[in-house]
Amino acid sequence: MKKNPQTRKRMRRRQKERKKQQAAKRREDYYLRLAARYLDDPREYSMCLSKERYETKGAALAAANRRLMYDAPQLRVYNCPFCRGWHLTSKPKRL
Repeated sequence: MKKNPQTRKRMRRRQKERKKQQAAKRREDYYLRLAARYLDDPREYSMCLSKERYETKGAALAAANRRLMYDAPQLRVYNCPFCRGWHLTSKPKRL
């Protein structure tokens, strides 16, 4: 019995989503192990886990601009050395 094309599309979409979730989990586990091995204090990396992570600088800048529309404080984007992602902060850049 042939499956309807809509059903096949949904199945492929779910498979892709599952693969993305699994890849994200593997990446997170890898960085946790890395942090435990190389950092003096792995809690530094755990602080990163509680923050919103953006894959690209552009995505982080877009999120910062969206928040400006709602009278949020001025946010800047920075590259996280632990997760290799991008985060937002309201703190000024250190010199």
